[in-house]
Amino acid sequence: KEKYVDSRRSTFADRKKAEREKAVAREKKRGREKLAEVKKTLREEYNGRLREVREKNAEKTRNLRADTKNKLERQQAKYRDMLVRKSSRQKETAEKNKFLRRIRRNVKTLNSLLVNETDARHIPERLKKAAVDFLRCFTRDTSVFTRERLERLNREYARLEKMKSEDYGYDSISSFYDEEINEDISYLSETLDGKRLSELTAGEAKRVPDVTEHFRHIVQNENAVFSENKKRVFT
Repeated sequence: KEKYVDSRRSTFADRKKAEREKAVAREKKRGREKLAEVKKTLREEYNGRLREVREKNAEKTRNLRADTKNKLERQQAKYRDMLVRKSSRQKETAEKNKFLRRIRRNVKTLNSLLVNETDARHIPERLKKAAVDFLRCFTRDTSVFTRERLERLNREYARLEKMKSEDYGYDSISSFYDEEINEDISYLSETLDGKRLSELTAGEAKRVPDVTEHFRHIVQNENAVFSENKKRVFT
C-alpha cells in the first residue's frame, strides 16, 4: 500500500527551510561585512597610529640630527676659539719674552757698570741714584715696580730737558733727552706700580726696553766721551 505524501505541505516546509537558510546566509554575510568593516576600521586606526608614530619618530630624528649638528658646530666653534686664544697667548708670550730678553740684557749691562765701576765704565753721577732705584725693579725675581721709584726716575730724567734748555752744550748728557722716553717713563710710573717684571703684559713690557736701552746708550756714550777726553789730556 503506497504512502501518501502531501506535496503542498512539503513545499511549504521547503520554503521555510529555504527562508531560514537565506536568513542564516544573510546573517553570516552581515557578520562577514561587519567583521570586514571592523577589520578595516582597525587597520585604518593601526595605519593612522603607525603614521603618527613614524612622523613623531621622524621629527625626533630630525630634532636629534639638528641638536647633534648644533652641538657639533658649537664644539667646533669653541675649539676654534680655543685655538685662536691659544695662538694669541703664544704670540703674546713670545713677544713678551722678546722684550724681557732686551730688558735683561740692558739691565745686566747697567748693573755691571754699577757693581764693577771704573773710570772708563761707570754710570754718570747725576744719574746714579735714579739708575740704582730703577735697577732695583729688575735685580730680583721678587722685585716690584713702585710708583715712587719710577716717578723719581721721571723727575731725574726731566732735569735733562732743563739742562738742555740752559745750553750745556752738544756733548752734554742733556743732549740725549728724548720726549718719547720721558712719556714712556711717565706711562710706566702710572701703570706698573706693584707689578713684577714677569707679571707685565706684552703691551706693558714693550715700553720698558726702550727706556733701559736709552739709559744704556747714554751711559755708554758718556763713558766714550770720558775716555776720549782722557786720551786728549795725556796726548
